[in-house]
Amino acid sequence: MKSLRLLGGLALVVAAAPVMAQGNDAATGKKLFQQKCAVCHQLPEQTPPANRVGPALQGVVGRKAGTLESFAARYSPALKAHAVVWNDKTLGAYLEAPLTAVKGGRMAFAGLKKPDERAAVIAYLKANKAK
Repeated sequence: MKSLRLLGGLALVVAAAPVMAQGNDAATGKKLFQQKCAVCHQLPEQTPPANRVGPALQGVVGRKAGTLESFAARYSPALKAHAVVWNDKTLGAYLEAPLTAVKGGRMAFAGLKKPDERAAVIAYLKANKAK
């Protein structure tokens, strides 16, 4: 509980929801990644890189979609055929709405609707290149 306020003689308890600092920085992106992505993807700075339900994301920026060798058998045919290289623009579209960006893809995630959140996650991914 954050504060107690009096309103017309009534005491109201105001519970403050956690507020995440917004920005395009890697630190904010790491927090968002931990909250929204880490259930299926390993944190990019963890070594050795390991696949989970989704592929390891170390070095994903600059890599062609669907080409991580250690995850090759598990990519959807749609993602394997998605002939893009992951960059700010392509990752932004994918993170906004994965199933719209890659029709027939398997990533069961509703997406990051806020542009600043997508930019922060991308900044975090860019900061953690392949080891």
